[in-house]
Amino acid sequence: MARGQLMTARRVAIGVAVVACAAEIAVRLSGVLDFPTYLVDDDIGYIIKPSQSGSFLHRNPWVFNDRSMGRAENWNPQRRPDLLLIGNSIIMGGNPYRQQDKVGPIVQRELGEQLVVWPAAVGGWTQVNETAYLERNPDVVAANSFFVWEVMRGGFGQQTLWPGDYVFPRARPVCGSCYVFRRYLLPRLLALHESELPAEGPGQTQNIERFEKAIGALCRPSHQAIPGVLLLYPRQAELALARQGLEWFPDRQPLERIASQYGLRVVDLTQQPGWDDSKYRGDGTHPSVEGNAFLGHLIATVVKSSMQ
Repeated sequence: MARGQLMTARRVAIGVAVVACAAEIAVRLSGVLDFPTYLVDDDIGYIIKPSQSGSFLHRNPWVFNDRSMGRAENWNPQRRPDLLLIGNSIIMGGNPYRQQDKVGPIVQRELGEQLVVWPAAVGGWTQVNETAYLERNPDVVAANSFFVWEVMRGGFGQQTLWPGDYVFPRARPVCGSCYVFRRYLLPRLLALHESELPAEGPGQTQNIERFEKAIGALCRPSHQAIPGVLLLYPRQAELALARQGLEWFPDRQPLERIASQYGLRVVDLTQQPGWDDSKYRGDGTHPSVEGNAFLGHLIATVVKSSMQ
């Protein structure tokens, strides 16, 4: 190689290295890597690692306690009556939300000192994952005074399996810029079929029976007329079906049978005045900040009415 060509190659290599280092520094300074990490679990599927906190992009604080619940206080059911808030990313929130704008903290503010709210929710979970979490934590189940279980269409079909490190990462990446490219940019160029959403499928008898057993365990500690609430949460497309008078929740019959047996209240969000398209984010599934406020107020109102 001629001397001039060698010098050019060196300059290109140095330039590439400088750009790569600058990109890495920018990514790390941005706070985009300050996200919660996960554990893969044979029974539950996957779960948030316990005892974490941070601030995504330096503006969206988040926290999880020693039971992977979305609150700062470690699990301690001894002080006040407790409300167990069960669900998936609808309840958990996620990176796009500030901690105070998530459903759990909103419910806590609305209820004040009456109850302590313990959100047991992880993005992508179905009722099968959620049931497995409750089975793993019988003391959490036994301690609840009330519970609200958010349920989505297709959630009795199957457990959501861990979808990989670029969806629910197990650790912070060694190369931050590589992670950002693979996580946020490459899916815009290629159809990678990676999703944070729950698995969907026809309700399976064994999963509904397991859910019913979990409901029975949740109801036993309570002597209230309404010890729990099943909150049916629709995607935006399912809200459109409901507006047409069509059935959007195919497992309604077994769910209502279970609710009747245990004296639960079923709240169908499609039937709530004020819940409309404006309450969703652009993905057609998750609530906006305004939607979270609506859900938090609704849950708190239902819980208060059951305590009277």
